[in-house]
Amino acid sequence: MSKRIVALDLLKLVAIFLVLYGHALQHLVSVDKTDIGMFRFITSFHMPLFMAISGYFAASSIRFNFKNFVLRKGCQLLVPAIAGSIIVSGIYYLLDADVNHKELIIYGLWFLRSLFICSVLFFIAAKRTKYVAVWLVITLIISQIVPYLHLPWMYPAFLLGAAIKHWSEWFKRHCTILMIATAISFVWMFPELEAKHYQVIKTSDAVLKFFNGDSSMLCQLLAVRGFRIALGSAATTFILLAFMRFTHNTAAAKWMSQFGTYTLGVYVLQTFVLEAVIHQFVNFDCLPLWVHTYVAAPLVAAGVLILTLWLSKLCERNKFTALIFLGKVRADTDITTRSNARSLDH
Repeated sequence: MSKRIVALDLLKLVAIFLVLYGHALQHLVSVDKTDIGMFRFITSFHMPLFMAISGYFAASSIRFNFKNFVLRKGCQLLVPAIAGSIIVSGIYYLLDADVNHKELIIYGLWFLRSLFICSVLFFIAAKRTKYVAVWLVITLIISQIVPYLHLPWMYPAFLLGAAIKHWSEWFKRHCTILMIATAISFVWMFPELEAKHYQVIKTSDAVLKFFNGDSSMLCQLLAVRGFRIALGSAATTFILLAFMRFTHNTAAAKWMSQFGTYTLGVYVLQTFVLEAVIHQFVNFDCLPLWVHTYVAAPLVAAGVLILTLWLSKLCERNKFTALIFLGKVRADTDITTRSNARSLDH
């Protein structure tokens, strides 16, 4: 078993709290989410940060062959994504909520689906030992063409995490200057983040208009995408380097970091608890917006985090619930154990 990195497990705990905080800001008031400054701040980097952390560990999966890799990642990511989407759709149905159930089942828990695709793209590129750089560029282009599951923003973040790991010594040597540069970049760019950066611009429409002689939509698409990638990359680089530099392996840090290992379970279970149930029965429109933003929403997020961590530990006790909610396959039921035996030796 590989040794866990306390700093990154602790960072995952902080990041999943920010996910819950952002969802509480989004779902518990009627105000347009993009009008809430804290929501814009959190969403400018929280999912790219998670994707970069995943990319940081991506190289460890290269030892598997493609079949075993897809089976493992499928069990870890797609099973919870699909099962969770079906369950939350059922909850919405019972609550008679006005949702698109087909879209929810196809795209629900989008981050897990996006992470699966990012992992596969990186695996394909990294396996091409002679032309890795060329294949990385090819997969990056593919991610920009495919407009679904936020791939245009997520895959660059995944590659950023993989780069920080690959050139870890260089990043350590230049940690201070990089932290200063990325912090300044983020502070300079963030005030420009507006509601227009959250508007969906269909890639197909932009390309079609371009070939019809109108390049305005494509230029807008590329400008928004480039800005979001740069903004998320600046914040992600700063936060990753800061946690890795300043986190010490104290008893308190190690104790807190253990909860960071349950982030996938928290992400899945919060969909039921926060996005479905609490969303239907709790509304903070009666509060001043600042109270909702800085008091009510973080308190709800903290409560949901504690509850879903507890539920994650309960789910871990049973092999079925561990699989569908945590993406964990116990050793006695691991469908890839025997076939992986040979690949682990290479």
